[in-house]
Amino acid sequence: DDDDDDDEKKKKKRSLRFLGACADARELVLDGNPGIARVPASFGALAKLETLSLDDTRVATVPAPVFEGCVSLKRLSLKKTRLARDENAAAKLRAVGGFDAFDARRARSRDKQIACDVLGSGMDDVLGTNETKR
Repeated sequence: DDDDDDDEKKKKKRSLRFLGACADARELVLDGNPGIARVPASFGALAKLETLSLDDTRVATVPAPVFEGCVSLKRLSLKKTRLARDENAAAKLRAVGGFDAFDARRARSRDKQIACDVLGSGMDDVLGTNETKR
């Protein structure tokens, strides 16, 4: 049974990686998948991706290729993730290559509906501490 579980986990990891081949994808919602612990770097190939939602997963970081390659990305949701529970989350994301360009796109596309700026620079909508988003 443990071997079957391991095989199933490996299949899920492989299939997630291949989502990076969906070149025309504009929105990717993977919420509620506890098996997702890493964002595949192959997602960086999704140049048209505007929204990436990974709420309620085990994601602890977003790799630089995602921020660098997803040149249309404006909305990233990481609510209820390992990263969101990290008190240094905002600083960790800001340190990732390509984040600054993403953050500038995100800021330009926003509606100015943030009620409060808990993490500075509007990072509260990314990590889920501002429930007035959307």
